[in-house]
Amino acid sequence: MTSAGSKTTFAYDALIDYFEESIINPDNAFVFGCDYRVPMMHGLVEKSYINKLKMSPSYNEESFGREFLSLWGGASDDSWFSVDKLTRYRQIKNPEIHQNFIHGYEQFYILSVDVGRISDQTVVCVLKVTKGTDKFFTSLVNLFVLGRSPETKPFQVQSADLKKLILRYDPREVVIDTNGIGVGLADNLIRPQFDEKGNELPAFGFINDENYKKIQPKDAPRILYGIKANAKINSEIHANCYTRIQNGLVRFLISEQKAKSALLSTKVGQQMSVEQRVKRILPHEMTTRLFQEMANLKLRRTGVGLDIALDRINPHYPKDKYSAFSYGLWRVKELEEQYTKSHRRRGIVRNLVFFTGGGEE
Repeated sequence: MTSAGSKTTFAYDALIDYFEESIINPDNAFVFGCDYRVPMMHGLVEKSYINKLKMSPSYNEESFGREFLSLWGGASDDSWFSVDKLTRYRQIKNPEIHQNFIHGYEQFYILSVDVGRISDQTVVCVLKVTKGTDKFFTSLVNLFVLGRSPETKPFQVQSADLKKLILRYDPREVVIDTNGIGVGLADNLIRPQFDEKGNELPAFGFINDENYKKIQPKDAPRILYGIKANAKINSEIHANCYTRIQNGLVRFLISEQKAKSALLSTKVGQQMSVEQRVKRILPHEMTTRLFQEMANLKLRRTGVGLDIALDRINPHYPKDKYSAFSYGLWRVKELEEQYTKSHRRRGIVRNLVFFTGGGEE
């Protein structure tokens, strides 16, 4: 028996294991949960005590939900990112499966990639960026996982799958972690390939990597942007991700529950097969998993100036979706700064005064 806590804890993982076991083998496992009304009914908790807690100035709805309503939360008390803040920005109703610009807005796409090979998966975040007057606003409109099966894990296959996404979204840039195993994927991206149907997939080149510039095809579109993160750069990436979310510059897909309700309220959704519905709702579920990964991160001061690091509260919980997402936001910040500087230079008006020489009359 346990009180509800964070979904990133071992207790929650064990709960899910027992719950699945209770479905598969109900003779061996049983899961039961209740809120404060059951002990109140039997005189173990006074109603006045519950009311006093709710009226207290220190009342915290999330803590009350865990202790008295058996509601498992998305974050622990140590989490650096606020799940409530993230949830507040879940406003996008539909994921985007290909390029789809809004008329009248200056927009572009960025694909950001965190590379996995053996035990980890490769995650691709699709970021749609809208230029404002002096800020770039970002929407996470889709999220893909490559290398889900042993057959699709080799980098040659992952590269082909990533290139298909590039052709669908025609992004301005593809941000990729080229530290460590990321080089293996990059090596395949700079070479032309053929997919399983024999269609040619073009080579792509790097913008900022001098080593790849020497070996990549001269005519390859330069849209790849490599990140070789060290401790200091990682600190800046984490801080930028936190700041952009806090400042309301990022929007996310609505929850899978809301998306499913909206889908089933339409004739198109009602006529979908189960497989089609699962595929349609998957980007919303992936966004929720991203939030769970972010809720599992706690702040650690490195002792070097103002640099920070993020540690996983539950070390068994992944963070590849967060990494891909934060890389993309970092590049958005860099492009925003470049745009702002060039825009200001073009907007400068010089007052020129001309002098002409003349003799005395």
